[in-house]
Amino acid sequence: MTTIYDWRSLPFREIWIVDTEFYPGSGLANGGVAGDPVTPLCLVALEMRSGRLVRLWQDQLGPFPPYRLDNDALIVGYMLAAEFGCHIARGWGEPARALDAYLEFRHYVNDGSVRSSEREKGFFSITGALRYFLEDEIDIARKHDMRERIIQGPPFCTQERQDILDYCEDDVRALARLLPHIVPTIRSLPHAVFRAKVQWTIAQQERRGVPLDGPLLPRLRRQWQSIRLDLVTELDRPFGIYEVVDGRAHWRKHRFADYVHRHRMSWPTYEDGTLDETD
Repeated sequence: MTTIYDWRSLPFREIWIVDTEFYPGSGLANGGVAGDPVTPLCLVALEMRSGRLVRLWQDQLGPFPPYRLDNDALIVGYMLAAEFGCHIARGWGEPARALDAYLEFRHYVNDGSVRSSEREKGFFSITGALRYFLEDEIDIARKHDMRERIIQGPPFCTQERQDILDYCEDDVRALARLLPHIVPTIRSLPHAVFRAKVQWTIAQQERRGVPLDGPLLPRLRRQWQSIRLDLVTELDRPFGIYEVVDGRAHWRKHRFADYVHRHRMSWPTYEDGTLDETD
């Protein structure tokens, strides 16, 4: 395993930073819902060695991607399942070599010193990664507003088209600033490339959707409260913690406290003596 300390030493003729934007189905404003197969809206890609920049709107996305997919090109993204999802939607192939800066950042900071749940909000976002490496951050408010507009779907006016492409390019250039920090953290490039391949599998599964029994689903929804009640009643039988009121099961703190005291269990408490039910 050999660490590469300079991104320019990566063994690829071309290194493409890629970002895409998309909306679910026909867009939320047009009847689409979250979870629908994605519809690609635009793509921005920057080739790091030459500085070549590609900006393509929806009607400019052809049958092939604007960059190479062979072994001499490295495709770099942040949470590549999104970009790969657009590849699949357009019928484009899987890149032979890819690098997911999101996965590599998580791999780098996952030293066990801090639990993921204790990280500050947004720590694993591209903004959080830039902040970690003391780089200028992205405008979070603008990012939220642009994403909210994009998922509504068409139509987009001329100004919106320009703004969305600019926003997409901002993410690409942010990732270009992050890459020089990420590359030296990678202890094994083949392993990193393999980790990125997992994102292609995730994108395929997201495109297919969650496998379920369609005719059974509405029946489950209609009976869901009864199913929950039966499950709680059965599992709570040895303990007697829940109380059923109007067909719904409710957790009762005093019953739980009685159970703990009755069985002489050791249980963490707050300063006022009440039981700590965090776990």
